[in-house]
Order: sequence, then structure tokens, then C-alpha cells
Amino acid sequence: MTLFRLDASILPAASASAEIADVVEAKWTAAHPGEKVVRRHLGTDPLPAHIWASATVAGFTPEPERTSTQREVLADAQDLVEELVARMSSSWPCRSTTSASPSTSRRGSTW
Repeated sequence: MTLFRLDASILPAASASAEIADVVEAKWTAAHPGEKVVRRHLGTDPLPAHIWASATVAGFTPEPERTSTQREVLADAQDLVEELVARMSSSWPCRSTTSASPSTSRRGSTW
């Protein structure tokens, strides 16, 4: 079994939810010695910003009219989706996110 951990904090060193996820990961690792842990951190290794917007536009463009750039971003987006689906289907997810907005008093959340 593999643990897939997805973090998304813009301040990784100060993330309360990442601290909680660290505890969960440590307990899981202790309970499953030798099992693989896969991590992706969208705060420190973000996805290219243009991919989703460009892929969305390209998705509404008929195939014969797509530019080479549109075909490339669609392929990149598809690769990312496939990675996530593969990780989620073969892993026990431990996801952590920290968010802050002027409309909320909560500093972070774990989902």
C-alpha cells in the first residue's frame, strides 16, 4: 500500500495543517513499515499556472483547429489528471491544505 500525501500551503514552514498531516503520516508509517510514501506539495512545487486555463480553452476548440500549444497543454493536463487518479486509486490519501482569506477567521483547514 502507498500513502499519497498532497500538501498545498503557501507557507509550508508555518502550516498548522501540515503539522497535523505530519502526525498522521508518522502514525501511518509506523503502522506500515517499509511501505511507500509519495508526496506532492503544490505550494513548493506548483503546477504551471497556464495549464488549466489553456487546457480548458483548448478543450472547447475543435481538434482540427487546435494549435500545437493547445495540444501540448491538453497533454500536460491529461498527464497530471492521470497521475492524480493513479495515486488516489492506489493510495491511502492524507491531504493537507492551508488557506487564508479575508472573509474567514480560520487560518487553515485539513480535508
